[in-house]
Amino acid sequence: MPCQTSIVSRFSPPEPYLTFFNGSRHLSDPTTTRRKSDNLYDKTIHAQDQRSSYTITHPPETFLHPKRLSVQTPVASRINDFSNPGIYYAHKPLLPSMTEEILEHVLPNYRSHERPGELSDEPTRVNVFVDILAVTSISVVNMEFTVDLYLRQTWIDPRLAWQHIPYLQHYNKSILLTQQIQHLWLPDLFFRNGKLGFMHDISVPNHLIRVFPNGNVLYSQKITMILSCSMYLRNFPIDRQECSMDLGSYGYTVDELKFNWRPQTPVTVSDRVHLLEFKNPRSAKTSVS
Repeated sequence: MPCQTSIVSRFSPPEPYLTFFNGSRHLSDPTTTRRKSDNLYDKTIHAQDQRSSYTITHPPETFLHPKRLSVQTPVASRINDFSNPGIYYAHKPLLPSMTEEILEHVLPNYRSHERPGELSDEPTRVNVFVDILAVTSISVVNMEFTVDLYLRQTWIDPRLAWQHIPYLQHYNKSILLTQQIQHLWLPDLFFRNGKLGFMHDISVPNHLIRVFPNGNVLYSQKITMILSCSMYLRNFPIDRQECSMDLGSYGYTVDELKFNWRPQTPVTVSDRVHLLEFKNPRSAKTSVS
């Protein structure tokens, strides 16, 4: 279908295209020049089209008037369709995922430096549970033991809940927010009797944050810790030692943040734990102070 275009009486082409018009900066015959430009431009586009995955379809006037390029020149990426060459497809806009929609609602007004329920008189309560994977060494000389474990914490952060939002309440699955960890409030838990430790990062940092529709947050880490253990060795070598894992908040008081062991199975010990000098531990007891 022919396109309606307007012809200007005088035209000064860009410098790279002066050779297209025999070196002349001013056109004496617009109709003749227009016809030559059309043929030459079509050849140029055809040659470029053989080497590129993009094509431009527009009347030649847009070549003469760059200011009209956005209106007269629709640009579309071409999908290599060997059965239908020359057919062009426009990209469909990507719809936001549910995680993106939830983040757009909860993060703009979220303050990571404020703990959940900071405006209330009640402390923020965090449940802790530990899975002991291995006790790699026990040193009687240094009075310490090394343990590999999963440290998991859960708490309620109403600011992250979306079940009360009408257009989001149909989504009843949890979302993974590990990439947004720097923007979320986290408990400042530390090991009081810890001497040395590190979080695993092979092949990726071994931690995650998962948020549920009601604002329940799960924070999990894989950690190796060297913990001190005061040993009573008078009955050695038929002695019995009890080593503790003392957890607490580094900065908050008990009136602001309180850690509790999870009521059901707060500590589990893997069946693969084997010690050389001691009997293998199979249970643990917890206390809160």
